[in-house]
Amino acid sequence: MGKTYLPAREYKCIVCNIVFKKYGNTAYLCCSRTCSNIHKTKKIKKICMKCEKEYFVKPSQIKWSQIRGQKKNFCSQKCCKSFNVMENNSNWKGGIHHTKRGYIKIHSPSHPNNIYGYCYEHRIVMEKHIEYS
Repeated sequence: MGKTYLPAREYKCIVCNIVFKKYGNTAYLCCSRTCSNIHKTKKIKKICMKCEKEYFVKPSQIKWSQIRGQKKNFCSQKCCKSFNVMENNSNWKGGIHHTKRGYIKIHSPSHPNNIYGYCYEHRIVMEKHIEYS
């Protein structure tokens, strides 16, 4: 018996929109090396959400950010980390955290008994009760 070959697949070039056929399992984006070079060098202008600076990204980066569902655009990791603090973070729940043991922690970084910026609610309530009595 001879080798069995996979049938040719049809792809559409993302640069020149020509339909072309290729053999094998690899997914192709471009029909030729010239189209591939054009695609690699083409960049899209974006504006940073934090510092409002212009920056350029490749089309493939935009494609993957859309697949992952990322809607925020930043020029660097530094801008991203400084923007995603407290209220701007998608996981922010108003500064209240419920522990596994049933305690409630409240965001209070200035409290002397804070642990990573959070303090137990019962401590805060009791301190206010003692303070006013």
